[in-house]
Amino acid sequence: MLTGHDKAIVALILAIAGASDSFGLTHWGLQEGTVTAVVSAISPILVWIVPNKGAAA
Repeated sequence: MLTGHDKAIVALILAIAGASDSFGLTHWGLQEGTVTAVVSAISPILVWIVPNKGAAA
């Protein structure tokens, strides 16, 4: 990716996705508990997949 904050950006996007359904900003046709479980399961996996940016040489 492009920045040294990629893992934080991925985590933030997933947190916003979960919160938006919880607060009624979006509705995905799922119960709140289901959305929470899905976001909670996917977040650490995606954060782990996104590589760390290498140190500047």
